[in-house]
Amino acid sequence: MLQLLLPGTPVAYMGDELGMTDTYLRYDQLIDYMSKSIGISRETVRTPFQWDCSPQAGFSNKTKTWLPVNPNYVTLNVEFEQNARRSHLKIFKEIVNLRQLEIFRTGDVQFYELSEYVFAFSRSNKFLKTYFIVINLGSELENINLRKFKKRLSSKVTVKISSLFAEQNNGDVVSAKSFTLRPSAALVLESSFY
Repeated sequence: MLQLLLPGTPVAYMGDELGMTDTYLRYDQLIDYMSKSIGISRETVRTPFQWDCSPQAGFSNKTKTWLPVNPNYVTLNVEFEQNARRSHLKIFKEIVNLRQLEIFRTGDVQFYELSEYVFAFSRSNKFLKTYFIVINLGSELENINLRKFKKRLSSKVTVKISSLFAEQNNGDVVSAKSFTLRPSAALVLESSFY
């Protein structure tokens, strides 16, 4: 949400749309000379793309790939995430679609530090519409009051996109003055006033 909804050119690396994680590789599994010589591997992010839960994650029909497949491929793959009710892939697509709105191309940006661990920013335009992106980077449940930082804001905001860890769902209406945000959760909220 942060990268795709701020101004500028976003960059997504292979697997970001799925929430793919780095793969642990033993020293003997490293292929790249630089990785072996300096002891820092860039290959942990270069493992095969995870298409499905078949052997080698659907990336290859061979019994062995150049680098090993991440063991989490069984549930972290395109096929699984397309069929899940909610997934990183579906959220990524929602954010990419939202990014097509004019407000995310040319709208004003404001930044807010809601607490020590909660960062937010807003995108607004002259048509009295504002989107708030609120991200809890901490490990504790946070109570959020957007009206403390944005006085001219409607009392209710609509959840446009919720992350996997959020308790709120897309379409929920929450109080701008008081809602909770779980650890590692993020929301895109829509308001008709700015």
